[in-house]
Amino acid sequence: MNRTIYVVRHGHHTNGYLDSLGKSQIAVLAKELKLRISEKASLRIISSTAARATESAEIIAKSLNARSEGTDSMLWTGPDGNKSCHLDETLEMINSTDDEVVIMVTHYEYSEEFPSFFASKVWGDKGFSETSLNNGQAWCINCNDNTITLISPNLFGDEV
Repeated sequence: MNRTIYVVRHGHHTNGYLDSLGKSQIAVLAKELKLRISEKASLRIISSTAARATESAEIIAKSLNARSEGTDSMLWTGPDGNKSCHLDETLEMINSTDDEVVIMVTHYEYSEEFPSFFASKVWGDKGFSETSLNNGQAWCINCNDNTITLISPNLFGDEV
């Protein structure tokens, strides 16, 4: 599979909407993604239906001169995180596209569970442990070399 999947945790928010810190976090992450993603790559950006995720997706899309393909309620476990993650369905959605790059803007639960689920289900690798992301961070799932790496830019310009 010639694909790279980015699992992005939305930026910091207040009352469900990105605040100035969250917008800054996502803007810095978007610059990092722009350095990593070829302008020639076919790209799909999807997000949960929560405002903080759609706002984050829009900031990333603008930076990449792309458009957010829309929202999907299965990428959100609800305001209290009380719904389960739809990991199989999410993988099916990703596999249904021919895009080389898929950026999935979502929440704590997905950012914690999806990378290890993907590694186990697709690569048969059970060695990736579930680890959560902070707001404005991303996992890069590289299907070309079967690696998962953390993208953790900081607001001062250096990747941590």
